[in-house]
Amino acid sequence: MPVGYLSGLRLEEAVRNGQILGRGYHFFRERHGDGRVPFYLTTIMEDNRHATAALISGRCGLPKYDDFGRFCCMAMSLNSRDAARVNTDLRVRTAGPDDASTVIAFLQSEGRSRQFFPEYQVAAFGMA
Repeated sequence: MPVGYLSGLRLEEAVRNGQILGRGYHFFRERHGDGRVPFYLTTIMEDNRHATAALISGRCGLPKYDDFGRFCCMAMSLNSRDAARVNTDLRVRTAGPDDASTVIAFLQSEGRSRQFFPEYQVAAFGMA
């Protein structure tokens, strides 16, 4: 069953009280009006009070949200100074088109063991 996934919502202060969020959800309703995606899972950073308040407000025709609690995940710093302190053998670099098949193979392999992990294709990274 396909599941919609929304993440990383941040609204600039200048548009927080506007209608941009409502227009975005209107776009989703139009795009997914075929009912193929029965629901969306949305993750919001715990300290993002503005996004949480906006999403549960119901204003501008926003859908009803149900809070299913906290979701914990790991993160890593892409700052080379931080990485050097943790492991001197670690090298972080930007992937290029030649890395696409390796990156996709890794994501598909590791993603299977993660709940709600999306299925990536090379085109999603603009490397097709």
